Amino acid sequence: MLKWIIPLVVLAACAKSNPEPIQEQGVIMEYRSELIVPKEVVRESLDKLKSVCLPDVNEKFTALKKEGSNNVGVYEYLISHLDSLAERTILETDDFWGPTKWEQQFKNGVLFKALIFVEVGFGGELHTKCRDKDAFFSVISKVIERSSQKLSEWGSEYVWKNDSTLYEPKTELEGCHYYIKMDEKGYYLLTWTCAC
Repeated sequence: MLKWIIPLVVLAACAKSNPEPIQEQGVIMEYRSELIVPKEVVRESLDKLKSVCLPDVNEKFTALKKEGSNNVGVYEYLISHLDSLAERTILETDDFWGPTKWEQQFKNGVLFKALIFVEVGFGGELHTKCRDKDAFFSVISKVIERSSQKLSEWGSEYVWKNDSTLYEPKTELEGCHYYIKMDEKGYYLLTWTCAC
């Protein structure tokens, strides 16, 4: 192995000191400071690192959503589509209300966080390993959209805003506000708050 390393070191040193083509044993070699890995190999590697998006909404969830109207949400979607890797982890508890902050890990790197704002409302976060906005949106929109854009409890229709990254009542501040965001690693997540 050493017999290959020394010629490569010498060749690299010559190439750095002399940008002119090098001739060795009748073959002209030219130094290029480009990535040596073929583009096809790079693409395959990137595909392997590609994101894991959420499974499409199944018939069971669709029926549950029709039955439960607007009370069926992200957590119900997760428990009907992905295996849980652990029980809920309680992070905060109120003496009167019970658990007010908890999280649960699901298959495919999905993390669900629930927050209860005592006497004000609730919210949560859905973290994924999905880097494809279209794939994330196609599933999450089916999960959070109100049936036929049904009016909120306060009389306003729900609509998508801000380049389909915000779903909320059209005119009211009360209700649920869903935000599609990207974390620092390039994965898509959903956060929401619901208040009256």
